Amino acid sequence: MVVPKADLPEECLPAAGVVFNGTGEMTGFHQVNEWGAIETPVALTGTAAVPTVLQGLSDYMFSICPALGVSREPCLGVVAECDDMWLSDTRHPPLQPQHVAEAISDARDDQTEWGAVGAGTGMVSFGFKGGVGSSSRRVEFHAESYHLGALCLVNFGRPGDLIVGGRAVGHLPGEVVRDAGQVAPPAGSLVVVLATDAPLGHQQLRRVAQRAALGMARVGSRGSHGSGDLFLALSTVGFRDDREEPWYLQPVLRNDLMDHFFSAALEATEEGILDALFQAQTERGSRARTVLRLPEEEVRRRVSAD
Repeated sequence: MVVPKADLPEECLPAAGVVFNGTGEMTGFHQVNEWGAIETPVALTGTAAVPTVLQGLSDYMFSICPALGVSREPCLGVVAECDDMWLSDTRHPPLQPQHVAEAISDARDDQTEWGAVGAGTGMVSFGFKGGVGSSSRRVEFHAESYHLGALCLVNFGRPGDLIVGGRAVGHLPGEVVRDAGQVAPPAGSLVVVLATDAPLGHQQLRRVAQRAALGMARVGSRGSHGSGDLFLALSTVGFRDDREEPWYLQPVLRNDLMDHFFSAALEATEEGILDALFQAQTERGSRARTVLRLPEEEVRRRVSAD
């Protein structure tokens, strides 16, 4: 769950979404790109739980803004998914709508639990346990300092394709390819939410979101046929939708300074993906399937080998 520090939905946060490979879903995506702004927190979940989480997000927005659905339009919540059917019992998902409000209430700045937690519980990546990872970069120029963070829901990558630090790791012991029933994990997906405290507009954020695909490529993925690779970028420098004024007063960074944020988005995405892989622990799921954690020491040995 990504919960911006903003007075949503009264305050508008500039945002943009990009589809790299479209075998996936992010609700509210079209409205974000049409309006260039986001009205709700961003929820991440498994494919089968999207309707439940969307209902919970709608219930939450109704609870904090009584005018919604009465004197103003209801908010269309942003919910992104990855397919967790290989480990999870997607026919009987445990999530209930009220869990969304609980997740929003529990969100905090000093998040320390990563990997196989929350939406990342059922994720598989490069034949090992995937999950949720995060990274950030400080962007400094012209005596100004900004930040850009990436939250990655990692559920992609073929066994043997992983690249770490520019070095191809190859096949690793314990990787999952197929189970006894000759069923392979899904082709996989990646959801990335990029957030910055810099004053970027919709078009600039769209360009930032595109760079997440480069970070994905640097860890060894080309974006498979069945992959849902969806990237969302937002700025926490919002503006209020003041109906008394005929224009928005919104500061926007110069376009010729955007290279700083392109690099930050690429690097934070790459590191966020690796963060999910290195922090995820072995998980035993439904149908007695087990996915092992990435063998960290073996990966380090191969990456550092001459």
